[in-house]
Amino acid sequence: VNRLYIVKLCDYSYAEAWKVSPILMYSAVLNCISGFLESSYLIMHNTKAILKVTAIGALVNVILNFILVPVFGLYGAAAATCIGYLCMVGQKYCGTVQFTPLKISIKRFFAANMLLILMCVSVTIRNSVGFYIVNVLLVVCMLLIYRDQFSKVMALILGKFRRKES
Repeated sequence: VNRLYIVKLCDYSYAEAWKVSPILMYSAVLNCISGFLESSYLIMHNTKAILKVTAIGALVNVILNFILVPVFGLYGAAAATCIGYLCMVGQKYCGTVQFTPLKISIKRFFAANMLLILMCVSVTIRNSVGFYIVNVLLVVCMLLIYRDQFSKVMALILGKFRRKES
């Protein structure tokens, strides 16, 4: 379906671009996590550390682009971006733990990220039924990993609806 839109709306040379969009969306998720962690640096007025971490992430991205693009093309560029953001998240988490009581379960974070990566890989499934089955299973797994938070959010939402009915 995505390919149809790109072929109809864009030049044919963009026909393969839809395949890397999941990797880039995952990169955007990592960028959001990085931005969240960055807020702690801003609160502590540690903007030099933000510059350092961002520069290292950008350097990793550029170096990996030189290495991966000749070998993997567009996938290499997307992977380099993703790895650069992942480096930034790791550095900011390690730096944030020093001055804030941020509690992140590394095992759960790792498991959730593996599920997100599997969702990105699932785009390569040619059978549309198989694609949907795999992604529904991955979403169920994600809900199980974060069941405590999910149940709190659902209770909050249902509580709002109950108050409106009263």
